[in-house]
Amino acid sequence: MKGRFTFSLLLALAFLAVGCSKNSTESQEGTLKGVVTLEDQQDHSGIVVHLMELGRRSITTADGSYSLLAIPAGTYSLLATDGDTTRYLFDFIIAHGVSVRAERTTTAPTIELPMFQRIEDDLGGQVHWTAEGGPYLITQSVTVLPGSHLSIEAGAVVKFVGYHRLTVQGRLLAKGTTADSILFTTVKIAGSPGDWNRISIQGPKNGPPDTLGFCRIQYANVGLSCQQAAPVVHNNEVCNCFGYGIVADISAPKISGNFLRNNYGGISCENGSAAIIEGNTIQENSFAGIACTNSSPQISDNVISQNKYGLYTERECDPLVWHNHFFSNEDALYLHYYCDPQIEANEISDQQRSGLYLSGYNNPEIHRNNISQNGSYGVYLTYQPDNVQAQNNWWGTNNLNEIGTLIWDVHDNAAVGEVLLNPILEAPVDSAGPRVFP
Repeated sequence: MKGRFTFSLLLALAFLAVGCSKNSTESQEGTLKGVVTLEDQQDHSGIVVHLMELGRRSITTADGSYSLLAIPAGTYSLLATDGDTTRYLFDFIIAHGVSVRAERTTTAPTIELPMFQRIEDDLGGQVHWTAEGGPYLITQSVTVLPGSHLSIEAGAVVKFVGYHRLTVQGRLLAKGTTADSILFTTVKIAGSPGDWNRISIQGPKNGPPDTLGFCRIQYANVGLSCQQAAPVVHNNEVCNCFGYGIVADISAPKISGNFLRNNYGGISCENGSAAIIEGNTIQENSFAGIACTNSSPQISDNVISQNKYGLYTERECDPLVWHNHFFSNEDALYLHYYCDPQIEANEISDQQRSGLYLSGYNNPEIHRNNISQNGSYGVYLTYQPDNVQAQNNWWGTNNLNEIGTLIWDVHDNAAVGEVLLNPILEAPVDSAGPRVFP
């Protein structure tokens, strides 16, 4: 009797559990509604709203409203794309996370889809891009044709869809302001280094130089490259590039007052370039703040910090390096094979490894610098058989024995040359480091 009762009770509980499970499943559904609008538009119909995880979608009405019924409770990715191909709107996805609650109507945050002016063809004649006319969406690589002129005003936004470039064979004048810069970036909401290719200025040209001033360039492969050109590049921020922020190739640009950070390298001078690099702040680049190959730039009044190498030179580079401040790099200056720079009046302090690292037949002139508190060495020679001229510098002390511990040369390795120190300065060089720069 007791066993039969127990069996009946268990059977009843099982039916009850099934019933409760069914009711629970039904009660776990909710409704999702919201609004998606088009920037500066009156008619917001035709926008497609998706719940990615469920494969469900809804179409907006003229006021931008939509609703999705019988949605299981949970957290989803709410996606919005434009379904009207006649509008100048790129069909990339705007995504938001949204949580649907059981037996409730959940209102999602309002989404505004930006309108764009597509740039799909090469640019000829006089072209003017304004803040109000954009954002400008570059959907394939385009060229400012020879003899043509592209001017971009303060506040304009230029976005790239994919690995495309803006090539300038005519003239470019992009002049932002301190308060209202020009933005060059990826169309992606969360950008990554290398999302688009570059701005490429190509010469030779006659007349006024190309100018980029007060621009923000980000997430490119190379921010700006110039080939056989001499643009004026001033007061820009170039960051998060996969390669260098600025590249000069057989060129003579004037690069001044820029902020270059979080790139592979800040500035690269290549193939006989004679750039003027002055008054820039170059930091947190994974390779070099400035790299030079077979070039002779003038490098002055820069603040160069937190890079692997502050200045990296190789293969017959003869730059003039003066009045810079190098600090918190792995090596402040790394000279690699047949480089003969003039290094004068710099503040070289607090590197992780060395102030100057020389490898392979270099012949620098190192005078009137403050070189102190640099990791293991002030100067380190390897594969450097020639002597190094390093007279009239301040080493943080005038004690020869203490200075000797800061130098790795023939006294430590018979295969390398000697760092010639005497005479040694008795006090720091007051004029070392950047001067007040306009």
